Amino acid sequence: MNIPIHLIQALVVFAEEKTVAAAANRLKTTQPTITRQLQNIQSLLPYPLFEQQGRKKNLTPYGKVLVDKLAGQFMDFESIFQEALIEQGSSKNIKIAIGGRSEILKRFFGNKLFSGKLALESMGHAQLERALAHGLMDVGVSQKEILTSNYVRKKLFADYFCLVVPHTFLRKHGGKIEKWMDHYLDYPFCTYKSDTHEMKKTLQLAGFSSAPEENFTFSDWEILEERINQGLNWGMVPSSYLKESKNYVFKKIDSSQEQIFYIYYRKSLSRFEWFRKFLEL
Repeated sequence: MNIPIHLIQALVVFAEEKTVAAAANRLKTTQPTITRQLQNIQSLLPYPLFEQQGRKKNLTPYGKVLVDKLAGQFMDFESIFQEALIEQGSSKNIKIAIGGRSEILKRFFGNKLFSGKLALESMGHAQLERALAHGLMDVGVSQKEILTSNYVRKKLFADYFCLVVPHTFLRKHGGKIEKWMDHYLDYPFCTYKSDTHEMKKTLQLAGFSSAPEENFTFSDWEILEERINQGLNWGMVPSSYLKESKNYVFKKIDSSQEQIFYIYYRKSLSRFEWFRKFLEL
């Protein structure tokens, strides 16, 4: 049986992303292309790969078993090409795939000078963990400790939550955060979209009796900081995203836990001088 590798890639990525749209986005192609590739690989196999449940396409038990067996083999095959380039000892023509939250990637790698190509891929912890498990990423950044034998893990940075309030909100209360806190429910609050549960715990630690209504949620800490800087909202922001500003006041939440972020990178890359220089963050 001769199955083209691009069809295997489409199947594996579809299984990981769960939808045709997400698979197309990750593979930088169109939805009709992914749909056609899935149909083509199905035509080459004796048993159904997919079952339709309402509007959703899911893998059959046979499809799940096949993908589980293919995924590791396919990712290893991809890694061979990357390793062959790396063994040349030069960064030229090398593509370094880096995964993590978008604002962290932008902060640490957005302006990095590199003679090869940087592929910054925005993803959450669960997706990054899968990517590292399959060898898809060369570098990853996460605040979670991920168990992997093929990557080196090092502490990248640590921060803590701060209460951040615009000066415009404080003026009615003598410019004092402590006095403003008696009236915090009267002011619009913004928070990070995926950290809602953690934020509620942090608010309690800061001394707020009840969680404020979330007027705005975002997936980028820099957007939150900018809204507060413009006097539009108050919120809790990690210290590493704050700067001295005449437009807001911030106060460390004394009881908040330090948030540690780790960087993961392939062990095979660490022996090259060009990569060690690149990784000087």
